[in-house]
Amino acid sequence: MSAVTQKILKKLEHIESMQKELLQDWEVLEDFLFESASPRLKKEIRQGRKAYRAGKAIPYQQLRRRLGLA
Repeated sequence: MSAVTQKILKKLEHIESMQKELLQDWEVLEDFLFESASPRLKKEIRQGRKAYRAGKAIPYQQLRRRLGLA
């Protein structure tokens, strides 16, 4: 196999690898968009925000301390 052929094959392998990464990123994005449109998720977010405003939630840093992570 010539050096030129090897170089071309290496570049093609790199392109294929990049395409696989982009496809994985796209699948994650699709999953996110699907979930963000979920009525159940929207309801849970509304409930969480309402609980936070009512003082029924604890700040993130306080939660970390309680869990021994801070």
